[in-house]
Amino acid sequence: MCRTMVVLPRGSLGRVLQFLRQIGYPLHDPDERGCCGDYEGVRFCMRNRRLIPRLVAEGNFDGGITGRDLVIASGFVQKLRVLGEVRYSRASTRPSKWVLACKDGFPKPKNNEQPIRIGCEIPGVVDVKKLDGLPRGTPVEFVPIEGDEEQAIDDGLCDVVALVTETGNSLSREGLSIVGEVMESYPVLIAKKHLKFRQREDMETVLLALQAAVGAESKKIVTFDIRTMALQKLTLPSAVSPTVSRLVKRGWAACQICIDANEVPGMLTMLKRGGAEAVLVQDVRGFLL
Repeated sequence: MCRTMVVLPRGSLGRVLQFLRQIGYPLHDPDERGCCGDYEGVRFCMRNRRLIPRLVAEGNFDGGITGRDLVIASGFVQKLRVLGEVRYSRASTRPSKWVLACKDGFPKPKNNEQPIRIGCEIPGVVDVKKLDGLPRGTPVEFVPIEGDEEQAIDDGLCDVVALVTETGNSLSREGLSIVGEVMESYPVLIAKKHLKFRQREDMETVLLALQAAVGAESKKIVTFDIRTMALQKLTLPSAVSPTVSRLVKRGWAACQICIDANEVPGMLTMLKRGGAEAVLVQDVRGFLL
């Protein structure tokens, strides 16, 4: 009997299943019913990420992972609580951004009655009152577009597009420039407003597992042996403090540090010049500070 039901997202946020496996949840690919497995009273299922706010607010699921933008656009904000953020996106740990983009600057309305057409896959994420560059009172018409947003202006469907981007590269290729930011979006763990104590604990454990897996992506463990006299001359970075253990060999110590992955090349040079031996670089499966 499962006491807690958690729904995971398909599509661009689907890395969450990989993250949970990385930390130790014994989950499998979704079966024909979308079930990914049970673990210590928690059942994990996979559904379309756009449905997740509704499934948690009004369905049989106690919590789930979906984008902050989808929660805002769902209309169920008052029925949900956000337990925490899990900052990753399709290909990186950077948040995605909803932006406005067009060809030649924000278009000026030709008259007071003709609206500016904004093409958008999820119109609910765009708050017209907060749009930079749009004169107050300008009429706006939202044009629903599902996919190929970058071509929608050339195709004559709209004057401006609102879309999600991580790098902006696809916009540049289509000759579009960003004229305003709508919002920053990242995955969040949401839950029903009222959970039982054990369900709340289950959800907090899932949150920490996901945050640890995401945090590990930018970290490396470096271990090495070094003479204690040489160690005293080194300034070693670490997440908290280097771990130093005496070796059986007199006058030697074993050290372990956790550093950002981009610091590894310089660290290897410093260690070898400082007399370190048996230097080992390891991946990290989970990291919480």
